[in-house]
Amino acid sequence: MRIISGKSKGKRIETTHGPGTRPVTDRIKGAVFNILGKVLKGADVLDLFAGSGAMGLEALSRGAKSAVFIEKDQGCVGMIRKNLQNTGVIHSEVYRKDVMIGLKLIPAKKKFSIVFVDPPFNSGLVEKALLLLGDGDILRKNALVICRAHHKDLMPDRSGRLLLFRTERYGENLVGFYRVQSV
Repeated sequence: MRIISGKSKGKRIETTHGPGTRPVTDRIKGAVFNILGKVLKGADVLDLFAGSGAMGLEALSRGAKSAVFIEKDQGCVGMIRKNLQNTGVIHSEVYRKDVMIGLKLIPAKKKFSIVFVDPPFNSGLVEKALLLLGDGDILRKNALVICRAHHKDLMPDRSGRLLLFRTERYGENLVGFYRVQSV
């Protein structure tokens, strides 16, 4: 796996391999970031269920201002830190926490404009994470939440203040794009 564009273009990202892993492919990553376009410039990014940190790292490479990574697996957290070091990326924080707990620990003053949500497939965590984000206070006005799930997982049309406005399917992957709506 590698960074596909931006200041860290071509740098390798370490990832875990095994039956329970499903690293995001360059095809999906490229498509998502092409859709996001210029909104990345200066964005504060949150990468949930971060795994190797590929989405947050790509965002930082393409001009995001900062990134926070939340991942509960000790090995993945070490890998994220190593990937940050290898890509020369700064302005980031890595938390080893369960996402549902980690979201509640983010300081009230911290707000995000882009959030990547990539829980294990068929875990029921898509809806839970979206609900916490949609009902929480860590998203900026007009923030975008990008969620990757199995195409058979439920991706709700609305979750709190989040409204689904676009979905794309890539093989077994479904990627949903949510925007924060004023209530």
